[in-house]
Amino acid sequence: MPDHYVFTAMLTRSYKKFFCSEMANRRTEGLPPIRPMVKATFAHARMDTAEAEAFRARRELSTVLAADGTIDIEILGPAPAIVRRQRGQYPWQMLLLGKDVRLVLPLFHRGWLLEADPLQLT
Repeated sequence: MPDHYVFTAMLTRSYKKFFCSEMANRRTEGLPPIRPMVKATFAHARMDTAEAEAFRARRELSTVLAADGTIDIEILGPAPAIVRRQRGQYPWQMLLLGKDVRLVLPLFHRGWLLEADPLQLT
């Protein structure tokens, strides 16, 4: 994709062009810093246990969101992490996007790793 805005900005060495294009894209997609994001990760030594917990948490979050239609949260996932196994653990992740994301953080029990506005999604 040689015409992608990242490459055209690099070729012209225009940080401003890159920044303006990137922020327009983030506004369209509703990504940080426009909307807060939390990456929720659960890892376990057994892949089936990690997967089951990730889907259990998704169902619980969906139930809470359905009960109160005013909460601004979009849930992406769950899905296995890009790196399938880390230190003998199988991580599964969800992304939560929206201005009300802090409201549902207490629903995650011990064992979940929550990262606000993560720099990496891996």
